Amino acid sequence: MKGIIITTFLSCAIYTGAASTASSITTPIENIQSESHPASKYFLDNCFSMLKNKTKEKKLSSIENPFIRNAALQMLNGTYAYAYRVQEYKAYPNPAEEQKYFKTGAYSYFDNPTGICFEQGEEVVVAVSDTQNAPISLRIHNFGKEGGDSVYELKPGLNTFKAANKGLAYIQYFTPMYAQAPEIKINIMTGRVNGFFDTSKSNADWQSLLAAAQSNVIDIVGDRVHLVYSVASLKQYCPNKGRELLGIYDSIIAIQQDLMGYNLQGRKPANRMLGRVVWDGYLYADELGAAFHEDTMGELADVSKVKSNVWGIAHEFGHVNQVHPNLCWTGTTEVTNNIFSAWTQYLFTPNALRLEHEKMKGYSLDQSGERFNTYLESALIRNEEWLTQAGPDRWDRFNGKDWGGDHFVKLCPLWQLQLFFGVAGKGNTWATPDLYPNLFALSREDNNTQSSGRSQLLFVKRICDISRRDMTDFFVRTGFLRPI
Repeated sequence: MKGIIITTFLSCAIYTGAASTASSITTPIENIQSESHPASKYFLDNCFSMLKNKTKEKKLSSIENPFIRNAALQMLNGTYAYAYRVQEYKAYPNPAEEQKYFKTGAYSYFDNPTGICFEQGEEVVVAVSDTQNAPISLRIHNFGKEGGDSVYELKPGLNTFKAANKGLAYIQYFTPMYAQAPEIKINIMTGRVNGFFDTSKSNADWQSLLAAAQSNVIDIVGDRVHLVYSVASLKQYCPNKGRELLGIYDSIIAIQQDLMGYNLQGRKPANRMLGRVVWDGYLYADELGAAFHEDTMGELADVSKVKSNVWGIAHEFGHVNQVHPNLCWTGTTEVTNNIFSAWTQYLFTPNALRLEHEKMKGYSLDQSGERFNTYLESALIRNEEWLTQAGPDRWDRFNGKDWGGDHFVKLCPLWQLQLFFGVAGKGNTWATPDLYPNLFALSREDNNTQSSGRSQLLFVKRICDISRRDMTDFFVRTGFLRPI
């Protein structure tokens, strides 16, 4: 008896750029109910992942669908890549909704890597178990130079379609009830196995994955971070220390999230933060997460160098973690994220700090510590307003287009607060180790829309409230309370 084939035209979102808005087109995705497919009689489950006992090769060779036939024969002879092709995927909250809730940038949309990669135009065959009407989709994203992104809605049963672009494949399973949602079993029968590295794997696994990689990039999945770095750079700069590399990046995100006060509240992000390699630009953050140019991998993928080059990593992840608008108002976009950079650098390399130790030419001297000396002169001697204070990175406070200042000089008083209350205060009555964690928490809880000026005044007020100290003199002298 012939199976009943249900062909539906489902929405397939095609993205022209890495972080662009999708323009939806209609593409044919063939969906066949598992129990209706002629080959279902050879399998124990509706995911076509387990052969019935005593199934013979001769019978499997008669399966008309070449993709199912090939998968079945591999299962029979023990060569089917179960570790990646057949997985049970957990639910996550939608990053777009979490972005609104936490008032930050978006966390990762790629939390469910499949370890499978596709070529453009390749036949994609995916068997899906009962979804209980949950929205499930397969996303194929090209993190390589060419770019390209497409998303395909999946239904229970056998889904067949052609990949609109090459790239790594991910399962998107987003629901507000993610903590209670069941895992969904999915079997991806086609594509090539690229694999992914996670915390369950060893450095021996790392070496094997790099050696066998089928794509030019590979997924590296930690507890808090998800990296997609180039295989060539990892082979060159991190050939045998995958666990150590992942551990450092996980700790960078942990430091930021601790500083953001998530431990003080009952809920923290369930999604990971995404950091990926790019071939255009340099270091930046966008709608997908943090981006690091391939040319920086000599520092950012080498375990022996990552900690001493952590400023840029923390800076870009810090952009994603900036809380809007109360901790990211006009003039502070390149400032408040550097609180993360300064604190992470202090914890990693306390004897090599950018503000205190980097050699720089100030107003008159060319020596270590001139960033801080310049801040003291600009703020305390020249009485410049905080967001316009001059420094080595920008001496011209008004360049004909806008008023501005040196981003590192503007960071100094924010860093002083952390040092005074969080470091020097230890063991003293003024100690407030959770100064910034409480500040972030209050900023997230505030749903009022306010001007940049009001956000700056709220910053001052909340620092005083949290520390239980009158910091007015500090904010006057550092230029916070000087009108612009």
